[in-house]
Amino acid sequence: MHDYVVLLNWNGWRDTCECLASLMRLNGPAPRVIVCDNASSDGSLDRIRAWARGEAEVDLPGWWPAPEQAGAGRLSARRPVMAEVRRAAAHGESPGGAWEVQGPDDADLFLIPTGANLGFAGGCNVGLRFILQRGDARHVWLLNNDTVVHPDALVQLVQEAGRRPQAGMIGSVLRYYHRPDIVQAQGGGRFDLARTATMHVGEGERFEPISETRQADIERQLAYITGASMLLTPAFLAQVGLMQEDYFLYYEEIDWAERARRSRPAFGLALAAGSLVFHKEGASAGTNTPSVFSARLLARNRLRFIRRFYPEHLASARRHVLRDAVVALLKRRPEVARTLMREALGPVRLPEAGPAAQAARA
Repeated sequence: MHDYVVLLNWNGWRDTCECLASLMRLNGPAPRVIVCDNASSDGSLDRIRAWARGEAEVDLPGWWPAPEQAGAGRLSARRPVMAEVRRAAAHGESPGGAWEVQGPDDADLFLIPTGANLGFAGGCNVGLRFILQRGDARHVWLLNNDTVVHPDALVQLVQEAGRRPQAGMIGSVLRYYHRPDIVQAQGGGRFDLARTATMHVGEGERFEPISETRQADIERQLAYITGASMLLTPAFLAQVGLMQEDYFLYYEEIDWAERARRSRPAFGLALAAGSLVFHKEGASAGTNTPSVFSARLLARNRLRFIRRFYPEHLASARRHVLRDAVVALLKRRPEVARTLMREALGPVRLPEAGPAAQAARA
């Protein structure tokens, strides 16, 4: 049995190679890493191949593995054994079917072109299907490509999973890459149903080690695990399914967590307090500053999530999106305001059946 890591790349080969460089320095058994490329137009796959062959270098930040341990015991990088993965021709682009591995079947790094920009959920689901069909996964670590990880990040996640068998999703402590002394999220976030809004737990706090009492308090607040670093179990994937692809980007994590909570038996959420991940927030989506595109997806998916799970609160959610439109107008962002108004006043459609129901069959 093996631990797997899934990275999604879209025009972000520099970030992906830096993330891979940190993964190649992990303590403990080496995981198998799956890089799913969402039809990048910047030559990402060729660049990643060159890095894996040792033809290109990337530098980890000077404070790695963490500011409080800067330069201490820096491990030398190893280069992964690489394989290419393609959908078997007989199965085309169907969700199920066989895969052709071109290269060693026990490679450290598998590159999978998804064929299109499928969004976060769709792109990651390609990697998850490949892993599930192999049938040898102990854990699966979904990790944003715009991160670097502490050498003990995966070991800590796996240890927490061993202590918490009822937890289907386990998160890391996310710290800002460019401000590593500041926390982005303690594992995940809260959901305020009255405001129909999400917010990261611990965001903006100065990093300090988490006590057992504080960990328990954080976990009571968690409504979802942040997709930037999320450990999953095959049992969770088999019962709850894959991510809902109709979100494309944003709200797929809380949808997943809500489905886990409502499944029988239910799966809980947990925090691995010793698992440290440093995140270049927004780089993987190209959204370091708010855009019309991201505003539309956030509003649309907020309404879609509410209609799917809390339909009695849909009218309230529409009012909150309209309020956000007014705020955007006051900030002199008329395009964003118009986009939010269209989403708030338009129909909220749900697909009849999404790919999330196909995990066990894939």
